[in-house]
Amino acid sequence: MALLNDLRVWLSLETPIIEDGNSFGADVQSHLSDQIDKAFSKAGTYMNGCNRHHSDRAATVRSWVTMPNLADYPVMIAAVSRPSHQEQGLIE
Repeated sequence: MALLNDLRVWLSLETPIIEDGNSFGADVQSHLSDQIDKAFSKAGTYMNGCNRHHSDRAATVRSWVTMPNLADYPVMIAAVSRPSHQEQGLIE
């Protein structure tokens, strides 16, 4: 994430000069900036998904700790993990 942020700042500081109607460099820079913004957004979404997955799993484990004699909780933890892993694209 830090690298993407550094690239975003560097590109914004290196704005090419548009002379005599030739804006090819500015168009390329704009396209790169858009791609970096998309990558930044996708990385943020992935990180939020990881945080949400671990929070949900921790809540499941907390409820399991209160009733340790129930044998179904390990199965429930696996059931909770599978959809979130599929959502993140970690498994099919």
